[in-house]
Amino acid sequence: MIKRPLLVAAAGFCLSLCIFKAAGFPVTGIPAEQKQVSECIDAEETVHITGLVYQRLEKENSIQYYLKKPVLLRNTDSNINSIAQIPVHQNIIIILSKENQSNIIPIGSEIQVQGELKEIPAPGNPGQFDSVTYYKSKKIAYSMWAGDVELLKAEYGWKEKAERLRNCLAESLSLMLPKRHAGVMIAMLLGDKSYGEAETRVNYQMGGALHILSISGLHLSLLGMGCYRLLCRIRLPNGVSIVAAGVLMSIYCWFTGNNVATLRALIMFYVTLGARLSGRSYDPVSSISLSMILLLAENPQYLFYSGFQLSYVAVLGAGVIYPVWRDWMRGKQAVRTFGQKFKRLLKDGILSCTVITLTTLPLTCYYFFEIPLLGLLPNLLIMATMNFVMLPGMLGMCTGVFSLRLGKMILLPVWGILESYEVLMCIIRKIPWAVYICGQPGLWQILIYYSTLLGITCSVKILMWKQEQTQNSRKIPLSHKNKRKKIYHHVCNMILLTAAVGILLWRMPVEVCITILDVGQGDSIVLQGEGHCFLVDGGSTSEKEVGEYRILPFLKSQGIQKLDGIIVTHPDEDHINGILELLEKVEKKETALRVRQLFLPLWMKGGKECIQFEKLAEELGISVHYLQKGDRIEKGELKIEVLHPDRVDYTDEKNAGSITLGIHYRKLNVLLTGDIEGSGEKKLLQEAERYDFLKVAHHGSKNSTSSEFLDKTAPGSL
Repeated sequence: MIKRPLLVAAAGFCLSLCIFKAAGFPVTGIPAEQKQVSECIDAEETVHITGLVYQRLEKENSIQYYLKKPVLLRNTDSNINSIAQIPVHQNIIIILSKENQSNIIPIGSEIQVQGELKEIPAPGNPGQFDSVTYYKSKKIAYSMWAGDVELLKAEYGWKEKAERLRNCLAESLSLMLPKRHAGVMIAMLLGDKSYGEAETRVNYQMGGALHILSISGLHLSLLGMGCYRLLCRIRLPNGVSIVAAGVLMSIYCWFTGNNVATLRALIMFYVTLGARLSGRSYDPVSSISLSMILLLAENPQYLFYSGFQLSYVAVLGAGVIYPVWRDWMRGKQAVRTFGQKFKRLLKDGILSCTVITLTTLPLTCYYFFEIPLLGLLPNLLIMATMNFVMLPGMLGMCTGVFSLRLGKMILLPVWGILESYEVLMCIIRKIPWAVYICGQPGLWQILIYYSTLLGITCSVKILMWKQEQTQNSRKIPLSHKNKRKKIYHHVCNMILLTAAVGILLWRMPVEVCITILDVGQGDSIVLQGEGHCFLVDGGSTSEKEVGEYRILPFLKSQGIQKLDGIIVTHPDEDHINGILELLEKVEKKETALRVRQLFLPLWMKGGKECIQFEKLAEELGISVHYLQKGDRIEKGELKIEVLHPDRVDYTDEKNAGSITLGIHYRKLNVLLTGDIEGSGEKKLLQEAERYDFLKVAHHGSKNSTSSEFLDKTAPGSL
């Protein structure tokens, strides 16, 4: 007999979606009109779009409007007055420069925009943020940089009023708390991360508590139950308290943007209230299953969104695995004194944080590629004090709209607790081994890990049931023999769990691998082999913060914890700005990545660009070496030979002085040419040999990689 049919239904639903996804079938149907939209995108033509604004985000230099019910306006023939209206069936992000947009368009308004429609770009490198999956979970498929916008119908409804109220509450918090703490509270209570400081975000990330900078299911549950208990204490009838708490949390969820974690928590909160109202017991598994079915029925793409997966895995750990482990650890020991109660609470807190960490560990590795090894400490502190942050924070935020002085008084304990969070995070950040770069595990590793974790939990549950049956039948306390069995079971479980973690963190050794990263207009090449890693160039003039968003994510996804060397071929911006970003992040301890050596062309020595590198290297304890023709870097069978430049000063002809490298590994020969051209290429041509692979110089410019050079190197002809 199936006791939890909802669980089976949810599992079957998710499995079906996964099969369709893996087989390449679309999860949602694509209407015929979308072909015409695709034609416009392929033709890169300027189009007109109309739609309703349902969300607005203000960035530093731009404003983003999210359009629903978009309609593409397209000429059907040569007659300009003949316009076809094509429903797009997916939401669109409209991006406007603040310089071109003086007036803010209210939410709910209908607008018409003109620009080039584009699909959300897929990640170009392993480890890069998956914008497609993220925006699909929001039912968004396209973006447009709009050059012109026309307001067709202004609307000042409830959504615009809610947005203005949200901004008002955020401003009041900014006036009552220091900026770094105000940003945390605004993110926790209102779901707006734009007020936060980058330094604070890094602190929480390194401390393993980045989840606090958003409206999570835990936050909504705490607020909901706090609201329910408060209504009960003022002696309202139980039914009235339940309905009022449910309505208030629904409004709060809508007010803060209806993100997937809060929707999941809201549905589970409804189930909790329903159990209290009906006098029945609350079953977490059925509650989780019901919320999963409802959310996936509304948007199947949630299943592939990391936030959805982490939210459900965390709540499964807290609601299903933790109770089993807790009962196993506790035994039947009585608790009488205050000291015993405190000790039990501390043990339960440590165990719950540990279980949630272990449950979410594979997803943390898969999506973030690193593990905060000391994350237990700040999360334990946060769990113990969250009630004293959320409830006073909400009250102080609302009070501050009317009286800043009174609001500051209410927020005083909140300020103290947030300060303790910050101090602890800063201490952890300064510890060199606080974060472990683990790389991205394979799906088979994740499957083995979760199978082991589930097997341990099931074996514990079965053993507890057997012991309970034995004690009930004999009516005798647990014997010493059974205690020894329990200890033996503990040891076996620890060994299995350690082995599962080891399998999850194991990475296949790389024999030799050369990866040319997609950095837009620029160069960045990662060379791995013989257990060593080198970065050759790293910069871009078309992508912002290329070091943080393109190069570093790739390194972390491959489990690269240190770079044996960074080789700068020449000091052009599209080859070095990402490297400078990496070095600055290492200096500020914003990443666990380490760099051992820095290699520069000999002719750069003493130049202004060289001084910048030398200064950073000195602060980080990185040794600096200057390369010229004839130098070699050898790591086992991996040999890196410097073919150019010679000792000539190339200050006035930087591209001609680019470092050119011959990579040799057994029978593999690769030529990396930087931006070499002109006199540099002519010198290289005199001694050039044949290579299996050639990285064409200067991004394929017509001024480099001449036909003579190609004939002599003959890439791919061996």
